[in-house]
Amino acid sequence: MTRLKSKSADTAATPRTRARRGEGDKLREDIIDVVEKLLLETGDESAVSMRAIAKAVGVTPPAIYMHFDDKDSMIQAICDRRFREMNEVLRKARDSTGDPLEGLKRMGRAYVGFGTENPEPYRLLMMTKHEHDDYNVTPDADDPSEGDIAFSLLVEQVTRCIETGVFKEMDPLEASLIVWSGVHGLTALVITTPENYGWPGDITDRLCDVMMEGLSH
Repeated sequence: MTRLKSKSADTAATPRTRARRGEGDKLREDIIDVVEKLLLETGDESAVSMRAIAKAVGVTPPAIYMHFDDKDSMIQAICDRRFREMNEVLRKARDSTGDPLEGLKRMGRAYVGFGTENPEPYRLLMMTKHEHDDYNVTPDADDPSEGDIAFSLLVEQVTRCIETGVFKEMDPLEASLIVWSGVHGLTALVITTPENYGWPGDITDRLCDVMMEGLSH
């Protein structure tokens, strides 16, 4: 896994003024922003301490615990926010056509586009192992995380392709993992190679075509 260049997480910060009534939500969002920034700067979850977070936000640690139980819950909040953004992009791509196969291709292009246009958040979501990671490819329908929902969107679209006969009969989960492996692999390669590497402009379309062809026969 590629790591970002380490920087000190204990950066100086000016004390934060006391929040006015009703500003608790803003403080929560500010904490999430700071934790994400520190994670991206250090590339290492263990290097981001509660002390560093409190110092960067400009509050005391007890003020942070009013909004989050621990560091894991902060990181989960970051991932949920970023996955929510990606899910909106995937749904828009899927809903832009009524054709199951074309919808899946557009989702693939949208996924790669989201990752390459937001490389640092993508690294955090998909290329950094978190201590609390508990990915579930068969998410709990009662309380799915945003990450679970992202994968569910893919499984649902692949299932449509199988049910309409576009894809051969196979396990939807297995087919979805194949598609995800392809688009994630391309995204990871693009954001970790030099800008002048020379990726063909139509590489995402070509990848999607190859994957869809393989699942069709």
